[in-house]
Amino acid sequence: MQIDWTRPNSGNDNQGCIVFIGNADSTFTNPVKGASYSANTVYTSGAYRCVYNGTGTSVTVTGLSGGTNYKIYVLEYNGVKGLSDENYNTTSPAIATQTTQSPRLTVTGTVTSFSTSY
Repeated sequence: MQIDWTRPNSGNDNQGCIVFIGNADSTFTNPVKGASYSANTVYTSGAYRCVYNGTGTSVTVTGLSGGTNYKIYVLEYNGVKGLSDENYNTTSPAIATQTTQSPRLTVTGTVTSFSTSY
């Protein structure tokens, strides 16, 4: 899934932004002030995961399940990434919900058995 966002004032007002993604049915917990989060663009199921931490405006996330609703949170922060002084804007994060496409199964010929994995 490609996630794109626009940073306020082209990012000149803040040092960076952080992106979390998780199952839309899960409860999102705001990031902790002063905590540094490591990003991993490969999503693993469960709670919300940090998939981006930097100054850019897009990220591609893999490892998502097909046919699933995901909620995405983008939060700006002041402070220097990695120095544990990040102050996250938890009052007005950008929030979006996106459903991934279900996997397509194409079968040709005679099927005697099959299995699927995601």
